[in-house]
Amino acid sequence: AVVWPAVRKTTEPRWVTPRALYRVPKDSGLLKLEVFNRLGEVENAEKDELLAHSEMPLEDLLYDLTIEKELKMIKNPQKAKGYIVIRRLRMPPMVKFIYFIRHGQSEWNLAKENNSFVDMLKQIDHPLTVKGRTQAETLALRVEQAKKELENIAKISEDSPHKLTEVVQERSALLENFLQARTVLSSPLCRAVQTACIGLRQLPSVEEGLAKITLNSDCREKRNFGGRDTMSKYQGKQIVQRVFRKLIKLYPHLKYHQRYNKICNTLDIGDTNATWWNTEAETKKELFARIQRLKKHLRFTPTKNIILIGHSHFFRMFLGGSASAEFKKRNPKLAKNMTKNKLDHCAVAATVFNFGRDEKTPAQLEDFRWLFKDGRFLKEKRAEIEKEAKKKGDYKKFTWFEFRNDVMISCENDVELAYGAQAKEVAKLEVRARFIKESGLL
Repeated sequence: AVVWPAVRKTTEPRWVTPRALYRVPKDSGLLKLEVFNRLGEVENAEKDELLAHSEMPLEDLLYDLTIEKELKMIKNPQKAKGYIVIRRLRMPPMVKFIYFIRHGQSEWNLAKENNSFVDMLKQIDHPLTVKGRTQAETLALRVEQAKKELENIAKISEDSPHKLTEVVQERSALLENFLQARTVLSSPLCRAVQTACIGLRQLPSVEEGLAKITLNSDCREKRNFGGRDTMSKYQGKQIVQRVFRKLIKLYPHLKYHQRYNKICNTLDIGDTNATWWNTEAETKKELFARIQRLKKHLRFTPTKNIILIGHSHFFRMFLGGSASAEFKKRNPKLAKNMTKNKLDHCAVAATVFNFGRDEKTPAQLEDFRWLFKDGRFLKEKRAEIEKEAKKKGDYKKFTWFEFRNDVMISCENDVELAYGAQAKEVAKLEVRARFIKESGLL
């Protein structure tokens, strides 16, 4: 028997995830579907209540054809009605290109940097900041540049094929698979969906309507104790409506917001029409089970190229636990960084996964590269900022109290700070404070 994951607290469950039917004749056999009501949070097949069932010949279920089948209800068959929509897919390729994109800076990230606990706790499911919007727009610009770069490589291959080195060919394959991605999965948390709407609006498959940005609850961030940025109260279409409201807030100068209204129409609510978030801190066992569910989904997704928009801690756990022994031996430092460091905001990590022949073979990460030049880990970015700060001046790290005392000593000798020459000194202090804050030295 093949079991789909449980969906909580909903009368209209959606399983937008494929599974493989092993040991089934190619064009014959009977497909039997059973829907159970789980009594309690713990999986227990003996206590689960059978709600409905249905049967149909496999020969009636053609490839890539969606069929709506009526369910036979166990309780109150005359009053209650149920339907199930199924689709038969072809077996997917074993090797896939998966692109991981972290969301832009959120209001939670900004509040955490400034130690503003009020801003961290006053809301849940924090949206993007203006800086996060800029980072997502930069991602959109990178997508446009990727199109032009691929066109230039195509011209070179036609005019002077001998100039195409192995590095250029590998680069071309990564760009081509990224731009041809037909499956785009996003965390349902607001900051991730906003990043997808802004940053991937120029992706050919999304732009031409060939693919939708599908919300997948298993892509959400790891829930820690007190993590209000990983909580939500919105489901299904409510998520799309909230994302649209937050996009309007980010772009108050755009009249009618036609572009983003169109993008929001390309969103598919996926499996989010139920309670998809964690109400308590997520244990390691629960997180591991969620990662395995997502790997199954990626394994049986029929497309070869997949884009995931998600979060730093979840990606770190996902990638760190998937690296193959060969990859660790070839890139020991990179394999270590994937486990310990976060991706930078809107960085695009291009990976190659080998899923093997069946579910018994664990998914293996065979390659990891930054798709664009500005791709890096967050720790590396901060190190670069600190290095640049040292070049500009002899700055050292110090605490807020040391900085405050330095400012007070500079100002205590004159009470008329807003007048005359002292105004220039205050302006210098403000510039210095802003630079230190942005550089990460404070």
